[in-house]
Amino acid sequence: MKGSGQNQDLTLSQQLLFLKANPAVGGEGTVRANKLTWQVPIQPSALARSYLATITYRLGQTPNVQLAAIIHEASVFGAGSLFPAPSVSEE
Repeated sequence: MKGSGQNQDLTLSQQLLFLKANPAVGGEGTVRANKLTWQVPIQPSALARSYLATITYRLGQTPNVQLAAIIHEASVFGAGSLFPAPSVSEE
């Protein structure tokens, strides 16, 4: 509790509750097997492809972020299919 001078970490359930309650944060999530998973659709600009960002987090570890492109139009993969976004390498 902050008022008592102690620095306590938030539980995964508390973090999920705050994410759901924050009007600036879209998406949905779950806590299962000591892992918080949050998924949110994103589109960098009106003309850009849509992506599904999936963030997974375990207490004491670095969050893992994955992006998958969402195919809206009919294609070989089928409408609404997901496939990994191309990776960006720093050169």
